Amino acid sequence: MNWKEIGELLSNPRQIVITAHQNPDADAIGSSLALMHWLRTISSHTITVIVPNDYPQFLHFIPGNSEVKVYHHTKMACESLLQKAEVIFVLDYNAPDRIGEMAGCLMKSKAVKIMIDHHLNPADFVHYTFSKPSASSTAELIYSFMQALGWEDNLTTDAGTCIYAGIVSDTGGFKHALTPEAFEISSKLVKLNIPLQEVSNALFNSFSEPRLRLFGHCLANKMELLPEKAAAIIHVDEEDRSRYDFQPGDTEGLVNYPLMISWVKVAVLITEKDGLVKLSFRSKGSYNVQNLCQQHFQGGGHYNASGGRSRNTIQNTIEQVKAVLPVMIPDSMPEGGI
Repeated sequence: MNWKEIGELLSNPRQIVITAHQNPDADAIGSSLALMHWLRTISSHTITVIVPNDYPQFLHFIPGNSEVKVYHHTKMACESLLQKAEVIFVLDYNAPDRIGEMAGCLMKSKAVKIMIDHHLNPADFVHYTFSKPSASSTAELIYSFMQALGWEDNLTTDAGTCIYAGIVSDTGGFKHALTPEAFEISSKLVKLNIPLQEVSNALFNSFSEPRLRLFGHCLANKMELLPEKAAAIIHVDEEDRSRYDFQPGDTEGLVNYPLMISWVKVAVLITEKDGLVKLSFRSKGSYNVQNLCQQHFQGGGHYNASGGRSRNTIQNTIEQVKAVLPVMIPDSMPEGGI
């Protein structure tokens, strides 16, 4: 990364578009809006945040949410903005296919493209890449990006709230993917008087009744325990989605619940929508689910948190997961088994 060139580029007013991946989460939205708020303190930029599709209602608390444009709803307007852009930021994704239909227009744009991301193996489709897979989140890297350019003091409370939301979410409330930088940055953000409790409540305590009932249903009826593999699998099919008035983001965090069982080392959530099966893997300790996703499910992510997809049926995907999970008999089991 040539920081001098980036600094010169951003020192003067530009037409800027900030993009994030499909099905954006708190890190994607938080990073994008943090960058938007911060860049506005640097120069009189014209800035638009564009995401491919809708995201969960519980993320709408993030400062600047009302300014986000959803490509799925306003394709022509978003494509015009991408075509006119002088600078396009690529946040929290590392390859064009992560933004779906938007990819074609983004790739055709003559804008200077800057990637800020924490996923492995970034594709070579941008002019500048700031990639650090060991980072807790892209939000963490947004702060580091500001530091590297020497403009850290321009951070506002709104931008700090956005960064904090991304870090808290991607670490599961400071439970995994932890880095010294995540704690150091968070301690600095607290001094900006960001609404800590509001962020935590919005991310973790803002369930709708149908969403909570969906969780209860899945844990009671759709969770299969595999003691010989120290694993658990939860699946959510089209019938479940219909029965519980499924909304975008309603399964967020569900995959973490089986890990509360002491002997479960790997948890897998398998969901079905419009013929596409998606998988989310989480693990405790030394088991690398990233490799599993890369090798078998066209995916990847992080050591203890990764995702993938399958064109198979949901039932056949479940059987495939069982087949590829290694035998990892737990050190201890409850007396009498499960």
